[in-house]
Parts: sequence; C-alpha cells; structure tokens
Amino acid sequence: MKTLLGPRFPFDPGRLPFFYGWMIVGLSTIGVLASIPGQTMGLSVFTDSVLGATGASRLAFSNAYLVGTVLSGLLLPWGGQWIDRYGVRPVALCACLALCATLWLLSFSDVAVARFSKVLGEPLGGAWAAPAFFAVTFLFLRFSGQGLLTLASRTMMGRWFDQRRGLVAASSGAFISFGFSLAPVLLLAWINSSGWREAWREMGIVVLVVGVIAVVFFRDRPEDIGQCVDGVALPANGALSSSPLSSTTGLKAEGRAEISELEIEGWDVGGGAVTSEAPLDFNATRSEAMRTLDFWLLTGAIAIQALVGTALTFHIVDLGALNGLDASKAVGLFIPISFVSVLLGFFVGYLVDRVPIVRLVQLMLIGEAVAFFAATNLQDPVWRWVMVAGWGIAGGCYGPLTVAALPRLFGRRYLGSISGMMTMFLVIASALGPAFFALSKDVTGAYSQALLLSSALPIVGLLVSPLVKR
Repeated sequence: MKTLLGPRFPFDPGRLPFFYGWMIVGLSTIGVLASIPGQTMGLSVFTDSVLGATGASRLAFSNAYLVGTVLSGLLLPWGGQWIDRYGVRPVALCACLALCATLWLLSFSDVAVARFSKVLGEPLGGAWAAPAFFAVTFLFLRFSGQGLLTLASRTMMGRWFDQRRGLVAASSGAFISFGFSLAPVLLLAWINSSGWREAWREMGIVVLVVGVIAVVFFRDRPEDIGQCVDGVALPANGALSSSPLSSTTGLKAEGRAEISELEIEGWDVGGGAVTSEAPLDFNATRSEAMRTLDFWLLTGAIAIQALVGTALTFHIVDLGALNGLDASKAVGLFIPISFVSVLLGFFVGYLVDRVPIVRLVQLMLIGEAVAFFAATNLQDPVWRWVMVAGWGIAGGCYGPLTVAALPRLFGRRYLGSISGMMTMFLVIASALGPAFFALSKDVTGAYSQALLLSSALPIVGLLVSPLVKR
C-alpha cells in the first residue's frame, strides 16, 4: 500500500507555492480530533445509554474497558513499527476504517450482547456475554482511535519540523485541548438529537471521511516531496539539513563509516560524551532510545499525567462530593484548567525549541506534584485554585512534550517505533488510573491515599532528573 500511496499521489504537494508543513499541522490536528470517539471522553457520554440497553453492570463495563485498553496499549509498539515501515497514510487509513467499523458494531451493542448470550447459553452467557463483547470492542476502539490514529497524526507532524517543532506542537495542542474539552458537551447534544445508536453510526461516517483526507493529504516527510524540514531553502550543495547543529559528515570523512546514534545524541557510550543536539540526518533506534534515562524520565512524567488525569476525570464528581462540591462545581474545574493549559502550552512550545528538554520535564513534574496534593483539599477554595494551577501547568507541558520531545532527543527516522513504545505506557497508565483510584475509595472511603501516593511519583522523577546525561 505504501508503494501505491506515493508521496506525489494523488497530487504533488512539492509544487504548491508554500511549505506543506503548515498544512501538515492542520491535518495532524484533524487526525487527533478524529480519535475522540476512541478516547475516554468520547466513550463516557455513551455509558449510561449502553448500560440501559444491554443490561450490563457498571462494574463489568468498567472492567471490560480496563482489559480492552491495556491490551490495546500492548499492541501499540507494533503500530509504531507499522508507521515507520509503511508510512502514516496507510496506517491512518486502516485506523479510520477500524474505528468506523467498531463504532458501527457498538451501535448494535444490545443486539450483539443478546445473541452472544444465547450462543454461550446459561448461566455462562448471562455473566460473560456483555463483558466479553465490550472487552473486544474496546480493544479495537482504543487501539484504532486513541492508539494508531493519534500516533500516526502526531508522528507525522513531528517529522516535518525541527527548530519550530515546539511552536507548532503548542498551536496544534491548543485546538486539540479545546476540542477534547468540548467533546463531552457536543457528543451529549448529538446523542440527544439523534439517539446513541445513530450518533455512533454518524460518527463512524465522519471518521471514514477523515480516512479519505489522510489518504489524499497526509505525507510522511518533507524530503519525500523535495522540501526541507521547517521549510528552509535548500542549500546550494543540495544537503537536506536545516539544522545549525553538528552533522555526521565530518566524522564519516575521517574514516568512520558507522557511528553510534547514542554517541551523536550526547550520551556516553565509552568514548566520551558528545554534547551536541541531534542532527537531522542521524537517528536513534527504539532499542537505543529505551536504553537511555532520557526516554524513561520523559515517558514517566507523561504517563503519570495520563494515569492520574484520567482517574480524576473519571471520578471528579464523586471526588467533589466528598469535598462538599456539587457536580457542576466539580466539573467546572476543568474550564480554568483548560484555560491555563492552553496559555502555558504556547509558552512551553516556545521553550521546547530553546531549552533542554529535562527542564520542561521537571516543570511538568512540579505541576503534577502540586496538583495531586492540592486535590486532597478541594473543600478549601485556595487549594482548589492551587490544583487548577498545578494541573494547568502539567497539562500545558503535556502537548508540546508528547509531540516535540522525542524527535528532538532521538531523531525522526524511527520516530514511529519510539512513539509507539511511549504511547503504550500512556495508554496502559490511563487504563489503570481509574481502577487504582476506585480501589482507594473502596478500601479507605476516600481518594486521599491515591492522591498522596500519586503526588509522590513526580517527586521521585524530580530526584532522578539530575542524572540524565543531557
């Protein structure tokens, strides 16, 4: 399929009178927004309707969601390899086709569960039909939506920019944050207008249209169409490099036909560390990236945000009630959090191209620690605003770092494989978070213990951060 979808089919973006990377920013944003049906906020508004139609218990539904999400996360490293091997266009198209089919299947949830129950017979069917059906459908929903489509879109944007990567990541992230924040309200209105079955089917059609857009307009790299990263002019010698950073040319001229990616990246591999940033024509493989503390510190900081952020989103109404807040006030906290995240995201996007990545990771960890600790005292208005500030800081770092940090640290060639591995941990963390917080509530009667333990995790990251080689 990659051969059929050549970079100049069905049109040649290289002939356009502008840098196609700016189109890629918008297209990547559309791709991530199209993954909303496979995201937590896209599914949560359908929960009550589906439970009422199928008769499934909330516990069985939640456990199926956990199983499906974890399994989808374990498959994502292969998804990243598919992007590197086949390109973003075939992967995005397959993701959209799978997501569309899954949404249509979910629209027949009550019929499918009833028939599956008859096949299994009693008493097995009554106990396991719904959990088994939802576990399988959630596996495809999460893998295609939250996983592949998001991964392909973000990987594509990361390959088109170098010096401006943080800025475009922040710009795209602002629209994505607003879209994700508005999604529950818009989807609920969609359900009220069309019904939950038709809403899922109509969303499937929209996702299918995005798949067509991906085939026609997505492109893997600027070099494929004769352009350069960041849209800079091609040098007279034809070298495709816009980076002022060092390259491997001089080293190869000295007789070293092959050198270690990690040596160029600045990690000590036995012959002394090189302190330069990653040049455009040199790249770390997935295994090399995973042997560095940089990868694990970055992944850990983002996974903590995914774990606790998803848990708080799931349980925010109950958490608010335990602290004397009604549902409207508890849910209303997300509005100022989104506002702070978007504003700070632009600032972090500006910094991500100019300061060491570890400094921004440390800022994110500080925001997480403050937010999680403050969430134990939501009954106090001062602590509520402290939580808003901390969560807004962490959220503002999340978008730029997920897009811009990996290609800056490890290069662009194997970005899909490396991103796939990081996304696997994020997806699994997002699945475990709600269950972990629910367990804390069942055992202790509150979420305080889970929040206190969660606030300790970023502190550990802060203590480890000075050890990174960069």
